[in-house]
Amino acid sequence: MVGINGKDLNDGNKTLTLAVVWQMMRAYVLSILTKLSKDGSRISDNEIIQWANEILTPKGLQISGWKDDKIKNSKPIAEIIESIRQGTI
Repeated sequence: MVGINGKDLNDGNKTLTLAVVWQMMRAYVLSILTKLSKDGSRISDNEIIQWANEILTPKGLQISGWKDDKIKNSKPIAEIIESIRQGTI
C-alpha cells in the first residue's frame, strides 16, 4: 500500500494499521466472491453494491458505494449478515 510501511505498523499507528487490515479483509472477500462467480472472473465493486442493495432495499435501506455515510453505523452490514444467516445478529 502506498504511503504505509512496516515502521508505521510497528509504531502502532492505528489508522494505517486499520487501513492494512481492511485491505486484507477486502482482498480475502473478493477472492471468495471470484471463486463463486460463474466464469471465475473478478466481481466488480458495482456488482457487489448492486447485490447488497437487492438485500437492503426491501428493508428500507440502500447504499451508494463503499464510502456511503450509511455504512458508518453498521446497520447495512448487519442486515446483510442477518439475511445470509438468520439469528447471527
